[in-house]
Amino acid sequence: MYSDIEFQLPGRNRAAPIDPEINIFKATLAKSLAFSRTFNNRNLEFPWYPCWGSTLFDLVADRSNLIVAPQHPLYFSDEDIERWGDDMGSETAEEGCDPYESEGPPPTIAAPHGPVPPPVLSTNITLDDYEYMEYDPDASFSTTPGRGVSEVYVDYAIIHVDASSCETPARYSGWQITQMSVPLLVEQKRFASRSLGGPELMRSIKDCISEAICQLHQQAAHLFVVDIEATSVMAIGACGPYWSDMIIERNNIPNIIEQVTTGKIMSKAHLTAEVKANLFARWTEPLLLDTPESNIRFHNIYERLCALGPVGNNEMVS
Repeated sequence: MYSDIEFQLPGRNRAAPIDPEINIFKATLAKSLAFSRTFNNRNLEFPWYPCWGSTLFDLVADRSNLIVAPQHPLYFSDEDIERWGDDMGSETAEEGCDPYESEGPPPTIAAPHGPVPPPVLSTNITLDDYEYMEYDPDASFSTTPGRGVSEVYVDYAIIHVDASSCETPARYSGWQITQMSVPLLVEQKRFASRSLGGPELMRSIKDCISEAICQLHQQAAHLFVVDIEATSVMAIGACGPYWSDMIIERNNIPNIIEQVTTGKIMSKAHLTAEVKANLFARWTEPLLLDTPESNIRFHNIYERLCALGPVGNNEMVS
């Protein structure tokens, strides 16, 4: 029935590249939709997902090995905590240690618009082995978390992958993922009250972003436990179309990491107090999407992402 139909997804059609003006207009419509009092009359968070999804997909549109992952899970098990404790030098997982003690001062955060090195990420996480596996249609695979799992979901993550060419299995389409890391986390919140303006609006925006920032530090703690080689991760906290960013260093958040690894429940008030007292001042001032200042900031993030390198030592189109 479909044998005579030849169709390629427009975004993958080499014969008819998409005009960038289409993506620009699409981003404008997505933002307008979220602002709409008719179609977002309750001023919810979810209508802002298309806006931020469009922004992040456009950010890495020319990089084949940078993948946007909505609702990305970050989780670790008891085994991960034991491995983390062993790697940090503790005698037992329960005893733990302070991996952040050092003779020198903690690393400094570079200025938001100055030259900043890319996050240092794990390079040896193997997701698949190279043995060929026959497909079994009757096989079932568990998708539920194991015992002792601590799990959080990030609104968006950008994933960096490396791959090598292979002949089998066929489901890999010739490329098998060999490494994966998470260089960017994004947490968004709904826009502030649309009845506000001037200084009151900006104060409300900062309050919303501060909530996202608190969550991002907890998410980063989960990432640092499961990826023991990662020393930093870029993070974006957003309130509607306004956003702030920071590079969260492992050494910035030892207290939060300790909380999540010991299974203690950190209350929202405790987490907020921890972040505001020690970390909030390091975040950049909120900027509005699609302004020249916002584009400069995204350029810095883009450069750091590109510095992570292409797939397969330039085997694929970067």
